Amino acid sequence: MKKFLVKLMLSIPLSVSVNGMDNPLPPGEGREETFVYCVSCHSTKIIEQQGLTKDGWVEALEWMVEEQGMPELDQKTHDKIVRYLVSNFSPERPFFIPP
Repeated sequence: MKKFLVKLMLSIPLSVSVNGMDNPLPPGEGREETFVYCVSCHSTKIIEQQGLTKDGWVEALEWMVEEQGMPELDQKTHDKIVRYLVSNFSPERPFFIPP
């Protein structure tokens, strides 16, 4: 079912919000893909709080595919999302705002 929902969301123009939410992630290449694939299952706060290295983000995505039912990403999309996450949510977490 999750795979169907993600495919459905990906068929909608990327400028449209997901679940009625505007995309609160910081601007940058990979923002929309990150929003569509990640926010279909959890809030952006989960992303913001992680502060992972590149290897950490790669491992997190693999875990989500293997254990959480996230659809497998093609290599181009995977790399784009990882670059976006590392640029914006690395250990320094430049866009993290504590609750």
